[in-house]
Amino acid sequence: ASCMMNICFWRHVALFMGTLSLGTAFVIPLAIKSKSEATLALRSTNRRDQEVYHLAQLNIGKMRGDLEDPIMDDFRNNLDNINTLAEQSEGFVWRYQSSETGDATDTKIYDDNRIIINMSVWQDVDSLMQFAYKSGHGAFYRRRKEWFVPLETNAVVLWWVPAGSEPTPLQAKDKLELLDQMGPTADAFSFR
Repeated sequence: ASCMMNICFWRHVALFMGTLSLGTAFVIPLAIKSKSEATLALRSTNRRDQEVYHLAQLNIGKMRGDLEDPIMDDFRNNLDNINTLAEQSEGFVWRYQSSETGDATDTKIYDDNRIIINMSVWQDVDSLMQFAYKSGHGAFYRRRKEWFVPLETNAVVLWWVPAGSEPTPLQAKDKLELLDQMGPTADAFSFR
C-alpha cells in the first residue's frame, strides 16, 4: 500500500512538473533515494513507448593558475589517464571533447578563462558515483584543492537526458544556473 501511495504521489508531482503525459503511455519518476539527491528512475507503463534516459553531468573548476602553470602540472599530466579511466568505466556513455584538445579544457562558457569544464553522460547515478568516488578518479578528486579554488556556487550539476543525447556546454551551463537559482529539482540536481 505504501508503494502504491508513493507512486500516486509522484504521479501528481510529475503532472505538476510537466513530466507526465496523459495517453496510452506516461512517464513518472520513481525511487527517489533522498529529496536532495533527487535520483529519479523514469518508467513507462507501455513498454513499446518506453523512453530511456541517461544521466548527464557537468562539473566546473576554477584553476589556481593557467593550465600550463607549474601548479597545474599533476592535474594536466593525469588528465588523459582520468579520461581513459572514465571511458573504460561501467556505465560510461559519452564525454564532451573539443576538437582542439580531445578534452574540454579549452572550452570556455564563462568569462573567467581559469574556469574549465568537464561534461559526460552515464547510464545511471550508480555508475557515475562508482567512477567519481570509488575508482582511481576518487583519489584524484580528493586532491582537487591543490589545483582548484573553492567556488561560491555549485560546481556540479546532474540532469536526465534522452538516451543518445549529447548535451552542449551551454545547455549544461543553463542546468548549473538552474540548480544555483532553484536548488535541486527534477531538471537539475546534484549528489547532495
